[in-house]
Amino acid sequence: MNEQYFIIVDGQQKGPYPREVLRMQGMTPDTYVWREGMDGWAQASSMPELTALFAEEQDLIFPNSEPQPQQQAQPGQPYGPQQPQYGQQPNYGPQQGYGPQQPQYGQQPYYGQQQYGNPYQQNMGGNVRPHTNWLPWAIVSTVLNCLFSCFGVIFSIIGIVQANKANNLYQTGNYVEADATNSSAKVMTIISLVFAGLGVLLVTMLIISAVSGIGALASLSDAMQHSYY
Repeated sequence: MNEQYFIIVDGQQKGPYPREVLRMQGMTPDTYVWREGMDGWAQASSMPELTALFAEEQDLIFPNSEPQPQQQAQPGQPYGPQQPQYGQQPNYGPQQGYGPQQPQYGQQPYYGQQQYGNPYQQNMGGNVRPHTNWLPWAIVSTVLNCLFSCFGVIFSIIGIVQANKANNLYQTGNYVEADATNSSAKVMTIISLVFAGLGVLLVTMLIISAVSGIGALASLSDAMQHSYY
């Protein structure tokens, strides 16, 4: 398994890097290093697998000399919850950790398509959630009640007002209040339609009765004329 290392160079955390490129990233024997499985930060000179890097490089350049330690800045105050604390094991929570999934210091994390703020306003400017529009039915019931039943006009007018209000609430995305208002419009419209239906039935019965009465009177008149002659 290729271990990945974090290093602190010039007071800034860098990494993770594989072992082979640590020297190219500015690591010295006094550089503080951390990798997964360690309890906290440690100097590179105290880690055998990293000490071998300095020994190999020193043998290539100065075969008979000892590596000279360099002054290295101590790790300072951490730069946020993503950076492991000095002397403390890093936390790999959902917003913390190490590797390419961790947001870099100074960058805003990307949250995809998720939206925040008022949940009622999330769909403003988008498609309105499908719902039953009771406004046309309320208008039809108003016309029918004006013709056949005066009692249902009140309910149909309330239905028009509630249906129009519900449609506006759906447009703004306030679905909770919109559902309640639309339900009220439904009840008022259905009641007004019932009154309109009763009115139509009553008028129809009156027309039938009137026609039957006229027919009976005509028959009676004919019978009287025949008996007279």
